[in-house]
Amino acid sequence: EILLFLTYIKSLYWVDKKTGRYAKITLSAVDSDDNLVTCRIEGSAHTGKEEITRYLKYKKVFDHPEMSNAEVSVAYKVNNRATNINEMSHPDVWVYFPTRDHTELPFLIHGSFETAVSREKLMTPSAFNDFLFDKLGNLIVESLEDLKKRKLITQGFIRRILITAFEDEENNNTIPGLKEKISECFKQGNYLPDRD
Repeated sequence: EILLFLTYIKSLYWVDKKTGRYAKITLSAVDSDDNLVTCRIEGSAHTGKEEITRYLKYKKVFDHPEMSNAEVSVAYKVNNRATNINEMSHPDVWVYFPTRDHTELPFLIHGSFETAVSREKLMTPSAFNDFLFDKLGNLIVESLEDLKKRKLITQGFIRRILITAFEDEENNNTIPGLKEKISECFKQGNYLPDRD
């Protein structure tokens, strides 16, 4: 995932000159699907076998008085055929790279958040970060429309991912207002899984 939220770097090649072990990490779009990305890791420094992970990634870029081209992203880990969303445990909050802040959401979130100088922790309190979290909640709701088209809103997705987000909001471990935004989305649209 190290390349997932970077804007320009799509490939990383690392070599240990003493041992000759190497790792190559590449990130690529899948065919004509703008949201589906593949992360491929290969090389002797990894496991010796190629490892492929896929994500459905959604991104929103906007201007804010404190930052032009501010951005938020959400990435759902999917199986190799992109027919099922896989739950993730305690992922980090990303600011291009992972921070020490964690979320209980079962997917990855990223934003150009305001951080401490070390870039390891989000600044709190921060009106800018609150604004980004609000935009991130909106993006998660918008991503549900694409997930619906892909037939990925299943009983498992609702049980393991959406309901988990609701429970963790009550414990202040997720995005403020997300429960209300998703609830309103389900009231307005036909998002319940079909009988298949």
